Amino acid sequence: MPHSHKRHKVRHFLSVIVLSATALGCAGSPNDDAVIERPDVDDSADTTALVQDTIVETTAPRSTTTTSTVPLTTIVESGKDATAELRALAKSVEARDFSEISDSACGKFAMVLTDVIIDGFVKGGLFWYWWDGSQWVDKSEQLKGGIGDYHLRVYTRDYTNDGIEEFFVVAKDSERRSAKEFGSFFGFGWSPQSQCRWDWMVIDNGRETVTAISEPEPSPRSAKVFCIGYRNSSTRIRGWVWYDSSISAFRFDYK
Repeated sequence: MPHSHKRHKVRHFLSVIVLSATALGCAGSPNDDAVIERPDVDDSADTTALVQDTIVETTAPRSTTTTSTVPLTTIVESGKDATAELRALAKSVEARDFSEISDSACGKFAMVLTDVIIDGFVKGGLFWYWWDGSQWVDKSEQLKGGIGDYHLRVYTRDYTNDGIEEFFVVAKDSERRSAKEFGSFFGFGWSPQSQCRWDWMVIDNGRETVTAISEPEPSPRSAKVFCIGYRNSSTRIRGWVWYDSSISAFRFDYK
């Protein structure tokens, strides 16, 4: 299996993670007048990512990349239960939602969504935590502001089919009921260059590369996420996205 070493849980992880800053985008504007086609989609049918020997890096437009050599550190476990501590943290901040724990050789990570008041408006705060062996440490600066003003829900699944759980966040630009929802994946790809470099992942929506998809509906039974994409440059259509390891990005499909 490709990159099977990612499945092993070890006590070494990256003490500092340097991320590539990727411009965030949507698969379509809520005011787009293009016709949306809705083909029949079978949720029970699994879409399997194609595995190829050659990995090609893909980044969203207007992105910048910073690389660094990061030393490894050793985690000393205190005996505390990370899951119990995460639940306690979520309760203490009155979380709207919180993720499961993504546990790998890169460390243990989790997301927490809360309500925050900014300029008199309620907004959904998005926070990302790393487990240091005894407590959850806030590393939210690596989210680069999140994906919207109003974060709603977070899902934790193995979206890239590599044995490591990533995060999928659903958000809106405001709390207005009419505001359209969109969603983004936070994780890292299969390529050696992206190992343990958590970031908002690239999505080919059928027309362009973005880091958010429109009107997402995560499946309750699988890692498939339904959304609005493009059949061609102008026709919007409902389908789903799946991770293609050959381009280290998600692809939109509707067939």
